[in-house]
Amino acid sequence: MNIVISTFGSLQRLSQLENSKYPQFLCGRILPVINVLQAPISGKPCVYYEAWIEECVEKTDENGLIGIPDEHDINNVWIPLYREVKTADFTLIDPDFPNIALYIPGTIAPIKVLATEEQHPGQSPLPNLAIQLQNAPINSQHHHHHHHSQHSVLKTKYTVQSLQLPKFTQEFIGRGKVDMMDRKGSANKRNFRYREANFEYGEQLAVLGIVEDTVDEDGQPTKLLKPVGHEVLTPEYCEQKGWSTWDRQSWLDLTQEPSIILTDMKKYFQGMIIPPLPARPSYAQIVRVLHDSVRIVGESKVENGKSNNSGLEIQHMQR
Repeated sequence: MNIVISTFGSLQRLSQLENSKYPQFLCGRILPVINVLQAPISGKPCVYYEAWIEECVEKTDENGLIGIPDEHDINNVWIPLYREVKTADFTLIDPDFPNIALYIPGTIAPIKVLATEEQHPGQSPLPNLAIQLQNAPINSQHHHHHHHSQHSVLKTKYTVQSLQLPKFTQEFIGRGKVDMMDRKGSANKRNFRYREANFEYGEQLAVLGIVEDTVDEDGQPTKLLKPVGHEVLTPEYCEQKGWSTWDRQSWLDLTQEPSIILTDMKKYFQGMIIPPLPARPSYAQIVRVLHDSVRIVGESKVENGKSNNSGLEIQHMQR
């Protein structure tokens, strides 16, 4: 997906969006709407998260396990046992153009994420997990609600190894239904960690989709981002983009299942910096940001990972 997106063209600010049947690549900052998610490891409000339960095990020639190398012991790898993905509805805004807000219906539209690793103080950078998983000898079981996110290149923000876990993390572990006991009925000798990636309030994000004029439930005009399907990639459009036969086929493969694409990869920003939003508002109140046309309808509430209208993807993994 990375190579394919590189051929689309330059990123544009929200002031340049237009109603068109063809896809647009647009950039703004994240403004949540109602039903803000609670990330299961950090507990932070967000509009998208991926979270993993992983176990550190010894890699041998016999078992041939593939996972994330352990930074303390080169003979050990971290193996994914459970993955959970959830997306909320949100808007993209740009403080320089306060009259424009782009609505992304994450709870009902298929989402694909192209993201990058992010290093934080006290953490070492982790390898590209998606690449590791392509060859990993595991079986995945999908439980879909409305739609599913595609496997992404995770931007790891929080990694926890602790027995003192908050309630929301314990609930996440419960949803994973991972047997943490060894053959003797003890979990003391097994090494688990819980890892999270997310998109939070105010982060700069690029989106690829089709912009459509619509009205919200209050009858107010708004800009809606719709998934890109292969039917819009006509030979005329591809020729206009200057795509080769290989480029067109790659895009047709990518859009075979229509989706909205999200990315935070700095190389796509091409030096573009959207002005930051104000300090994060209270998620317990109605929020009005920058202009009357950017509205939060109703009282924001934090969802704790339940699957009602959530766009939740769950995978149970077995070695």
